[in-house]
Amino acid sequence: MFLKTTVSRAGDGSKLRYYTIVKSVRRDGIPRHEALHYLGALTDEEAQGIRNALQAARNPGSVFVDPSTVSAQRHYGFLHLMVLHWIYMSFALHQLLGRVRHAELLVLNRAVDPASKAGVFEWAPGTACPAFLGVPRSAEIDYEIYRDLDRLAKMQNRIMAHLYSELRRRGKTADPRFIYDITATYMEGTKCVIAEYGYAPGGKRGHKQIKIALGVTKDGYPFYWKVLKGKTSDKTTVTKVIAEMQELFQIADCTFVFDRGMATFDNFHFVEANGCTYLSALNSDTVRSMRFPGVSALSSITIEDAQALADQLAEDAGLARIPKELSDFTLYAEGKSFYKTISAGSERYILVFNPELLVTRRQDRETRIAKAEAEIAEINKDAMSAKKSRAPEPMLAKAKAILSRLALTRVFEPIIDEALITCNSRNGSTPSEIRTYRARLVPHAAAADMEAYDGLYCLCTDVPEAKLSAEQAIQAYRKKNVVEEAFRVIKSEVKLRPVRVRTQTRVEGHVTVCVLAYFLLNALEEALKTSGSIYKQPVSALRKLAECTIDEYKFSGMAQPVRTLTKPTVEQMTILRDLGLEGIVSPRHMSPILKSQAYINPDPPADEAKPTV
Repeated sequence: MFLKTTVSRAGDGSKLRYYTIVKSVRRDGIPRHEALHYLGALTDEEAQGIRNALQAARNPGSVFVDPSTVSAQRHYGFLHLMVLHWIYMSFALHQLLGRVRHAELLVLNRAVDPASKAGVFEWAPGTACPAFLGVPRSAEIDYEIYRDLDRLAKMQNRIMAHLYSELRRRGKTADPRFIYDITATYMEGTKCVIAEYGYAPGGKRGHKQIKIALGVTKDGYPFYWKVLKGKTSDKTTVTKVIAEMQELFQIADCTFVFDRGMATFDNFHFVEANGCTYLSALNSDTVRSMRFPGVSALSSITIEDAQALADQLAEDAGLARIPKELSDFTLYAEGKSFYKTISAGSERYILVFNPELLVTRRQDRETRIAKAEAEIAEINKDAMSAKKSRAPEPMLAKAKAILSRLALTRVFEPIIDEALITCNSRNGSTPSEIRTYRARLVPHAAAADMEAYDGLYCLCTDVPEAKLSAEQAIQAYRKKNVVEEAFRVIKSEVKLRPVRVRTQTRVEGHVTVCVLAYFLLNALEEALKTSGSIYKQPVSALRKLAECTIDEYKFSGMAQPVRTLTKPTVEQMTILRDLGLEGIVSPRHMSPILKSQAYINPDPPADEAKPTV
């Protein structure tokens, strides 16, 4: 049935509308409208009321209300969390961690809006997580969430093995090249048994710290992590970590890529003895001690020469004038650096010269030298205004401290010279002679040798040339930044630090949550890049998806609120299609989420508040 309108004109030319309730029927095979009730003239409001009543008769689920009686109660964060939830399930983490009640809630919170452990339960009611994760409605959380950290710590090896298995199933370990690094992060408080005072990049002065070892695939997926004591030396971790990786993941014939801070020949030999290969840069002291032929000639390349060469390479590498000092080097394919290979038994040393690196290092050193000279002049000025004799030792200690702080101990040596100054007495008697000391800087014997290595770094590998060419080795080592990027995201966006839990197992559980959150973000980033999405970074994609919420409305006279999904925008649907997840906002999928009774009302409106006594 529907309301049919008939329009006629009055004598004065005005339009008159008459309404009839009709239904469609078929007579002798011909469709007709059969009048049921003639209603005559109606106002627009009366006509709309009849239409609403007829629609309600056809669809009992329809609701028609006066807009003035509708109030928006709250908006629950939804679409960004649902996308991460599907990624979490795609790696079967919901099956592995099903018994750890709040595992996924902790991970999702870390990925989008990190909060303290207890703060997670303040954050969750503002999201739709209770509808699909079963977050407890009660505020009575006790210490259950901390017990979950203990459970995650105990399951750490199982989690790592599971992730590696999932990555292998997806072909992410087909190139058996694993990147390993270690970082420090600081703690709040002093009670944690594995936290120790120390200083390392990532630490914080005055705070105890812990170290975190991390192994990732070449695509940046973390599959191994371990919490270590705060003073653990990087180079001492390699043998134990690699042995654990081989036992846990049953890997063989793989290449470990690690930083120069872990590069020792003992570590290289250990990797080789365990059937694997390595690729690492050597630290500067080791490179200088190797005395590679032809390197000393590079000290004659000035800053001006290096800058001119860098400019020529940037403009047209094929027309660049190559200095004679680089005649036995080969121009790298990317056109900004040169390399040459020196073989020694099964090991290959790949020397890489970058003119921009030479300019940067020399300019930095000159800045530090100027600062050191200014500080030496300042302490000399103080020495020459002495009122009584001074000993040479304090002056030498000050000069050495300046050079050490500015990392110039291999550039200069401090020399202390005696100086005599005449001091007039206050009472006008015979002037006295005061013995003091001035410092001066003389070039260190190794200074000239250092300049030869300013634009140079050296890679060392035992992977045969047939499997890994020199250029491939350079490219593979440069991709080591994926582990550095992992640490950056885990510390900044996932907010690993500061660590506020105290016991070792809870620290390990906290780190596990942070690594899993990064794992989801890395999977999201790879999916976006693979699909060619305009959103290259997961943070920007999640921010856009977060605008799509579940909205809750209260209708006057209705006991239960009504929830709807904010209509996804074109951009949001594009992101979902790029991820192959457009189905997660379909009516079939949304219906149980919208009808769920698990939503938490964290702050009831004033008209719902309980009366006070």
